[in-house]
Parts: sequence; structure tokens; C-alpha cells
Amino acid sequence: MRKLINLPEPDNRLKTSLITTLVLLILSSMWIFYDLYAYLGMRANPVPEEFPDNGLGIGIIIRLVLYASFAFMMFYAFKSGLKTSTLTVICVLTGVVSGIAVVLDWAALVDIYHDYRGAGGCSMEWTWLFISLAFQLIFCITGLMLVFNLMKGKAIAATSVKPVINEAFYEITQYVGILCGLAGLTFTVFADISLHEWASRNWLINLILFYCLVIILPWLLMVISWLLKFARRVELSMYDEKQKHDLELSGLTAWLVSIPVMAVVFLFDYPEPGSATGFLWLPYYLFSTLFIFSLSLLLRFRKG
Repeated sequence: MRKLINLPEPDNRLKTSLITTLVLLILSSMWIFYDLYAYLGMRANPVPEEFPDNGLGIGIIIRLVLYASFAFMMFYAFKSGLKTSTLTVICVLTGVVSGIAVVLDWAALVDIYHDYRGAGGCSMEWTWLFISLAFQLIFCITGLMLVFNLMKGKAIAATSVKPVINEAFYEITQYVGILCGLAGLTFTVFADISLHEWASRNWLINLILFYCLVIILPWLLMVISWLLKFARRVELSMYDEKQKHDLELSGLTAWLVSIPVMAVVFLFDYPEPGSATGFLWLPYYLFSTLFIFSLSLLLRFRKG
């Protein structure tokens, strides 16, 4: 009888995480259509008798469990020699966006709920929720394809070179860094513009900084994991030395480019001292350097 999962025997943890993630992906895929049905129903009835928060809340819980399971699956897959491919990159990036979107989806639903009895439009919140559903759908489709490829052993490559940081994991980390940097910059600019219309209050600034932490968290977790690998290694190979050299050059590049970037931020804030830009200098600096650093590392990695 043929094996359902064509992986080496020692990969029991990968097999378990594959099955768990597969079940959760199927369940989450079906829940996307429930969410869509609920959203359309809510928009068609501006003041419904009951807000369908129970079903939407269950869907968010399922998504959280799915993303945790997917993260463990990818960790074990990279350890087993997962190859970097277009499918892997799209799946990971849409997974990161969908994971970040959980917090933003909840915030949008809370805003809509509070505005419901006043029959408010909340057009921006609705637009975001439908965009989020699209990202979830792409993630579930690519996730299912990746899981089936891993079960068949097609995405695993045997390699004799074992650097400190797995090559595929290293490359994916830079893609995630670029995505988190761009997402963070976009969110910071949006918050800066919005805060000019709202009163700059401490709770609002704290909320924005919390969202910034959520946006950078996927990249931060990935970096911590391969820094721990690097710290446990005693002897470094030539490949490891190249990665270390690339990190140093990319760090220098990010610092040099951050100077004119922050100068532009200062010039925008200078005419209006005490404006929202002054409160958001840290997110501007953090996400701009993250984007430049990750892009520089990816380009150097691609050159070989």
C-alpha cells in the first residue's frame, strides 16, 4: 500500500503538523464563505435585530489556531529541506498578511458594531474586511497546494550543505521583512494622515503602536528563531560567513539610507511642531530600515 505522506520516517512532527494544518485549512476555507455571507447580510440590513458576532468570533479563533499550526508546519518543513518556490513565497506572504489582518479585522468589526445602531456607513472598514477575505482565500488555496506537495515529498530537497541558517528559510525571512516593512510604512502614513483629523490622544497613539508591533511580529519571530540557531552553532562554514558578511553590509546600507528618509519625515513635521508625525517617528524609522535591510539582504542573496 502506498504511503499517504511520502516523507522520511524521522519527520513525524512534520507529518502531524501537515495533517493538522490540512484539516484547519479546509475548515477555514469553508468559514470564509460564512464570513462573506455574514458581511453581505450585515451590509444589506444596516440595523439588524442581532449582530452575528458569535459566528464571526468563532471564525477568528479558527484562523488563529490555523496560523499557529501553519507556522509550526513551515518550521519543520524548512528543517526537512523545504525548497523556496513561487508557491512557497505566495503562501507565506499571504499567510503573514492574513495573520496580521486578524487584529485589524477585529478592530473593523468593533467599529462597525459600535456604528450599527446609528446606521453608519463604515465604508473604509467594509472595504478592508472584503480585502482581508481575498487574502484569506488566496492563503487557503496556496496553503492546500503546499500541504499536498509536502505530503507527496515534491517540495523537499535533499542537500549536503547545511549552513547555520537554512537557505530557504533565510530567503523567506527577507520576503517577510520586505512585506512587513511596506505594510508598516503604509499603515504609519495612513495613521499620520488620520491623526491630523483626529485629536492626538495618548490612547490612540498607544493603539497605533500596538498595531505596529502586530505588523512587525511575524518577521521578529522568524529572526529570533534563526538567531537562536546561529548562537548554538560552534563552527561556521564559508556559506555562514557569507551570510554574516551580507548582514553587516545590509545593516550599513539600511542605516545610511535611513538618514535621508528621516530627514524627509523631519521636514514634513517641521512646519507643524507637535503634529502626529512627531509621535510616529519611531514607526517611520523602524519600518523604513526594515524594508531597506530586508531588500538589500534579498538582493545580495540572489546574486550569490
